[in-house]
Amino acid sequence: MLQNLFEKLFGVVKNSSQPKRYDLTGIQEDRSNPPAPVMMYEDPEIEILAREFGPMTEGKVIEIRLSDLLQILPRTRRKTDAYYSLKKRLEALGVQLRVISRVNNHKNEQDEE
Repeated sequence: MLQNLFEKLFGVVKNSSQPKRYDLTGIQEDRSNPPAPVMMYEDPEIEILAREFGPMTEGKVIEIRLSDLLQILPRTRRKTDAYYSLKKRLEALGVQLRVISRVNNHKNEQDEE
């Protein structure tokens, strides 16, 4: 009798042989708005390169063939000079991008300056 009074007052059974079970069927995870991926860089192209080659630290040199770079960051103009603005943005971070052309099989002349 004392146990019934305690259960009614506090909702807990003292010295219960079975653990109390909770009904969690009404709780659902909200998946309508998945969290946005955390970006380390404001520039989406630099973010893609960072995922491919690691963090863009000062002094880093990325040497890549034009055909490979076109797969990662496509351009309508399929020439090395299409990535000139990307090179400038990377240089501001202290990273050097060297694009190797398959046609002439050597570094772009702008890289050697």
